[in-house]
Amino acid sequence: MKNIVKISMLLVLGFAWSCESYFPAEPDLTNTYPAYVEIENTAPKTVPEGSEISLTLTSRSVVYQSYTVSYEVTGDYSTSGTVEVPEAMNRYTVSVPVEAGIVTDDPLSATVTLTDVTGDMALGRNGMNTAVEVSITKFVPYDADDYAITFNCVEPGSGEYQCTFVKTDDPLVLTNSNFKDSLWHVAYTFSGDFDQVITIDQQTVGDEPDVYSVSGSGTYDGVLRTMVVDYTVVDVSGNVLDDNTHTFTVPE
Repeated sequence: MKNIVKISMLLVLGFAWSCESYFPAEPDLTNTYPAYVEIENTAPKTVPEGSEISLTLTSRSVVYQSYTVSYEVTGDYSTSGTVEVPEAMNRYTVSVPVEAGIVTDDPLSATVTLTDVTGDMALGRNGMNTAVEVSITKFVPYDADDYAITFNCVEPGSGEYQCTFVKTDDPLVLTNSNFKDSLWHVAYTFSGDFDQVITIDQQTVGDEPDVYSVSGSGTYDGVLRTMVVDYTVVDVSGNVLDDNTHTFTVPE
């Protein structure tokens, strides 16, 4: 009988121990955070005047209702506004417009800061990741007349010579009438936007039997009115004859 009692007591203690392990203590909620919105990437940005500052707002929680975020731009350039984040979106890209014609010389320094949010949301985890430093640079829009001129061209290995660019029926396409100081005519396509990109679509130059293919890409600067274009010249067999860079500047 004593053995039966001992066995029963051991079973009761074992059951109690298993219950204690199965039902842990109340969780510590002191380090939890409410739903919050923050700027995904707070690395400094550089944007041209007249463009937009692109920011991606993120939340680690999916919020099943829309909410509004207020922002403020301070510094050399100031503005403010609000954006509405649609419901069930935990990643949303917004654009803060920048006025044109505000930069006279040196870039302007500004800070975009999230200042308020509606609903039960909070701004950033402990208020972090809510601001971005921005440098606003001068920008001159593309005009074909600014580039349909004679440039000095520096070609590594061949020194400096002059190239005259001529307008075509397409205002974004100009012809270099002295490519590689050879009087070859090569068409350059300008993007005409904030990216300020130049493309040399693959095209044929020269005369039989000396026929070649030219292609390339680069950038232009509307403020300095300069162009830096990488190019490649290959023969009819595909052999690379020249892989180089042209730098065009306005003669002083």
